[in-house]
Amino acid sequence: MRKILLLAAVMISLCLPAQNITRLVDVKRVSESFRTLPICSPRTDMMSVKAQADKPAKAPAGDVETFYLEYYDRVYGFENLCVRSHVKSDFIFGNDGKVYIPNMFFMSQLPGYIEGTLSGNTITVSGAHNAGTVGENTYYVSQVDPETGSPKNEAFTLTKDPATGIWKTDGNTLLGLYVDELIPENLYSYCAMLNYLPAGAFPASVQCRLTAVDNYDRNISKTLEVIKVEDGYYIKGLMRGYDDSWVVGLYGENGDIKIPSYQVLGDDVAAVFVDELNYNQPEGLFVYDAEADTHSLQDNISLMDMYSDNGTDFYATQVYARMTISGLSADISDVKADRKIVGTEYFDLSGRRVSDAYKGLIIRVTRYADGTSSAEKIMK
Repeated sequence: MRKILLLAAVMISLCLPAQNITRLVDVKRVSESFRTLPICSPRTDMMSVKAQADKPAKAPAGDVETFYLEYYDRVYGFENLCVRSHVKSDFIFGNDGKVYIPNMFFMSQLPGYIEGTLSGNTITVSGAHNAGTVGENTYYVSQVDPETGSPKNEAFTLTKDPATGIWKTDGNTLLGLYVDELIPENLYSYCAMLNYLPAGAFPASVQCRLTAVDNYDRNISKTLEVIKVEDGYYIKGLMRGYDDSWVVGLYGENGDIKIPSYQVLGDDVAAVFVDELNYNQPEGLFVYDAEADTHSLQDNISLMDMYSDNGTDFYATQVYARMTISGLSADISDVKADRKIVGTEYFDLSGRRVSDAYKGLIIRVTRYADGTSSAEKIMK
């Protein structure tokens, strides 16, 4: 596999705040306490680790409910947390009040569960949890002190928003993955701002076509899976080798699509747009051609799968230029049209259901036949 060493690119990448990326869902920016993050231990080579990974842990018994996780994830060597989107996550609700949440770190290699206790709209996860074993190493998930990197032996919670069905951690929860022992020196990775969106919040996906030229001068042609929402797109399979990974694209002017840099393609790999000098760009702009119904990346801009194996030098195994997405209409009327309302519910600000005769500031949730819903605060 060919590595491409990026020299100038990293000088800008480490200065751009990844937490300023606009989100498609209501994910708050990383809190001020996370601007300076603890140092992580050097990483194990992920290719060799994957080969050693144990078989997936057997899921406990219970009722399964599918969510899609949106959160800020660590990419080794980057100073800021990066955005990771639309990661399928099946919660298992046991009959004993327990809830089992898939481990959120290196899920392809650590397929275990984090156990919590359900009470109303709150899931409480206590202490540290064994996330699984890879080769000779055992990994643990715990809250992290963002200043020292030390594990915090205290519970954290996921709270459900009754208006949207989203489970989320609060803005001060920083989770860490420790290897072999819960000490600061063994901090391996961390993540924050977990938001689990219910599967029913998303409409059906459509298929589009991507063409590009890679760093070997080969023509690339592949199928993309795309979910249209009112704020933009979820796009699956933007680069080869990351066919199950999703990134978000935002609506620009005149039907253009803006895909922000610093979105996670895979464990410790970020999608980053660069110019012809390999200087990082905050986004890639795909300009819409209405006559051809295509979106083409600006000239002299390329997409890289950027990573580091030592925390200092940065590499890419793929570089895509002259990228064109075909068949993804810029007209979003099909997203908004024909959304037949099938139900309306009202909640007070504490999340309790109320009748439509309730007077005061409330949340109105409108549910549509396509499985989506919208929520808004209103005064009655």
